[in-house]
Amino acid sequence: MRIQQSTIDEIIEKADIVEVIGEYVKLEKKGNDYKGLCPFHNDSNPSLSVSPAKKIYKCFSCNEAGNAVRFIEKIKNVNYIEALKILADKYNVKMDIKENPLFEKFKKGYSIMKEATNVYEFYLKNTIEGKEALEYLYNRNLSDDIIKRFNIGLSSRKDNIICKTMLESNNYLPLDLMEVKLVDRNNNGKYYDLFNSRIMFPIKDLNGNFIGFSGRIFPKGDPKYINSVDNYIFKKGNILYNYSDAVNDIKIKNNVYLFEGFMDVIAAYRCGITNAVASMGTSLTVNQIKALKKVTDNIVVCFDSDGPGVEATKRAIKLLLSEGLNVSCIYMTETKDADEYINKYGSDGLRDYFENKKISSVDYFYLTAKEKLNINDPNSVINFQKEIYNTIHTFNNKTFEAYLLKKMSNELDINYNDLQDDLSKYSPSEIDQIKIVNKSDLDKQEMIYDDYGYIPEDNFEYQYIDNTFDYPNDNDYKNINLNKYKKDKYLTAEKALLYLAYNEKNDCLHIRNKLGFKSYVSKINRGILYKLYDYYALSDTMNSQDFFKKLDELEFNELNTIINSQNIFLNEEIDSLIDTVLSYQFEKDNEQLKEKISKSNHLDEEDLKKLLENKKRMVVIKK
Repeated sequence: MRIQQSTIDEIIEKADIVEVIGEYVKLEKKGNDYKGLCPFHNDSNPSLSVSPAKKIYKCFSCNEAGNAVRFIEKIKNVNYIEALKILADKYNVKMDIKENPLFEKFKKGYSIMKEATNVYEFYLKNTIEGKEALEYLYNRNLSDDIIKRFNIGLSSRKDNIICKTMLESNNYLPLDLMEVKLVDRNNNGKYYDLFNSRIMFPIKDLNGNFIGFSGRIFPKGDPKYINSVDNYIFKKGNILYNYSDAVNDIKIKNNVYLFEGFMDVIAAYRCGITNAVASMGTSLTVNQIKALKKVTDNIVVCFDSDGPGVEATKRAIKLLLSEGLNVSCIYMTETKDADEYINKYGSDGLRDYFENKKISSVDYFYLTAKEKLNINDPNSVINFQKEIYNTIHTFNNKTFEAYLLKKMSNELDINYNDLQDDLSKYSPSEIDQIKIVNKSDLDKQEMIYDDYGYIPEDNFEYQYIDNTFDYPNDNDYKNINLNKYKKDKYLTAEKALLYLAYNEKNDCLHIRNKLGFKSYVSKINRGILYKLYDYYALSDTMNSQDFFKKLDELEFNELNTIINSQNIFLNEEIDSLIDTVLSYQFEKDNEQLKEKISKSNHLDEEDLKKLLENKKRMVVIKK
């Protein structure tokens, strides 16, 4: 997509920078320039200066600066092209852009979802059925302002309002609405709405485009929520609810509250917390973490306090820490989540909880383990001790180790040195059993598909045995004792390299240069790596949907597991991982040579020479 420089110059020339910024910031004239509070940091003294003569702005506190295009990019969280389009529309500048078909398709999808949002909002506010729904929302303590702020609407019990307003008006073709999963067709060929009799909560993507819905049944019924099905614009694993609306507040406050569900975000907003997002009830994905990392390094995890919520929080903590983020937690013991808490204790109570009861991630592990402790039951004490030791191994930090051992010593009234001695002898236990599944089995479950492949929407950690071992029948689920298939450092290192190669072209090229084509541990991993080499030879960035089509079923399953497993986030440097895989090849060659020599009646000089050379190489690697 190319835009003539003359068009860009015209947009910048016609854009009144005072008018553009004045829509978001209260500006006061000071001499030839204008002053105001900077919207990009927590500004209490007017630090933003706007020069109409130079058509630029600058903040003398956070140093953010630029022209009108740059300001729109930052304030609306859009890319350069989108910012140009916004200003071109505002100032009637014709942009002669030849869009590619894919972009046009996405644009149509966004337009459909925006219009559907308007239809649902209108139905909520202007019908008898809407009055019932509004009464329900008011009883849930959602005000008209909140309803408007989050574009909440209503789908009809009987009338197919999307079909009637968007199909019968001939604005869109049936296929258009079927592709974004708003309507479907029955056996008689009649089209019908997929959402019926539900309060509709619109969902936006990271750039603020409407892309889907979550529909809540009211007042009662099952299932409680129905979400849009994944389609070309709606990828659940890529979404953070409220991200586009909260992004500037997140930047200004330099932290974000991360929830599981959108109702918790709305509850937070009701008590004045505007820097909150939700992962839409799925396990946290790498894409979502990357989006958060762009705007802040400080994450407050506020997942549900029930069993699945606690486990989800622990996984999220590990993933976030592995990305170098600062993580704290909210652990609500009085209620399950923020939505319940605000309805029980009010806005002031929830705001006080968020502001004053944050705990560190390491304390979260300790407190959730302590919840299960019965000090009078020796088995419970031992299990508590093991769980804390596992936490110490997870964090791998001497300060955390001393902190946790001291807390546990006081809790159990056991000598600190004795606990430390036990820890030195302790090895984290492996998962007792793992489940072997294939893609066809996974497809039978409710799935999400994001840029990192298929992910089961439950709390089971799926793993796949690589083909250096014996595979069970691919059509069966089987429980395999992990001890029979012991993982080693070589396979772990190779999987870590795959993770790095998948996510970053430069890492992939570096691995290719140093590891080459001959050294590998698993044949499946080798196949994936070769395909990554070929892919990045032609592409600069990863398009996962294209790449996953190049993989066979075993490769698909293996790579999907690697890029969605917290076990793969290692602290080792890439060169160290490469050396580990190289050493495996040398050790494998040595074993074969030793076996050949032991079976031979005479010594082959070439074999002995090769054996000695391999040993020298391994010594060099281990240095």
